[in-house]
Amino acid sequence: MRLIQLSGKSRPSAEIFARQILAADLAPALLCLDAELELQGPGDAERIPLSRFLEIRTSLAPAQIVRRVIVPRTLRRSVHTRLPLRKAGDYPVAIFSLAITLDTNGTVASAGAAVGSVEPTARRWHELEAELIGRPLDPAYAAEKAESHCAVLRARDGVEAPAWYRLKVLPSLVRKAAKALL
Repeated sequence: MRLIQLSGKSRPSAEIFARQILAADLAPALLCLDAELELQGPGDAERIPLSRFLEIRTSLAPAQIVRRVIVPRTLRRSVHTRLPLRKAGDYPVAIFSLAITLDTNGTVASAGAAVGSVEPTARRWHELEAELIGRPLDPAYAAEKAESHCAVLRARDGVEAPAWYRLKVLPSLVRKAAKALL
C-alpha cells in the first residue's frame, strides 16, 4: 500500500483508500437506478455504466476522474436499506437498494436490485430482479426469493461481521425495502 505524509503521520493515499472502500452506500443506490458515469481523461470523455466502472476502477489511469453521474429519469420508486452495527462505527454489514416500476395493475414491470457491503464490490442482484418482475410486489415473497438466491453471492468476512451473517440478514433488508415501496 502506498503511503502519504499528512500532518506528520503516514496514511494510505486517497487513491488506494477509495479503491478499498467495501461498504459505500452510494454504489448500490445508483446501481439499482441504472446510473452511468462520465469519465474524463486527458483530452477525452467516456460514458460507461456504473457496473462497468466498478469492474475496472482499479485499472483506470490516474488522470481519469468521474466528471458526472447520470441517472435516467423514469417513473420508478426506489428505496435504500442498510444494517449498520453501532460497535463498528455505523459501518454497514449489508446494504440493499431496490428500484421498481409498477404497471397499472400493480404488477412489477421492471426491477433493479443491488447489494453492497456483502461482497467486496457492490453489484446488481439480477436473480432477485427476475423473480420480482411480473408479480405484485409482496415483501414476504421478495424476502423468500432473496433467501433462495443468496447462494449466488460471494459474501466476505470482515472485522465487523462474518460472511454467513451478511447473507443471513439480507432477506430481512429485502423485506423491509419491499414494504417501504408499498
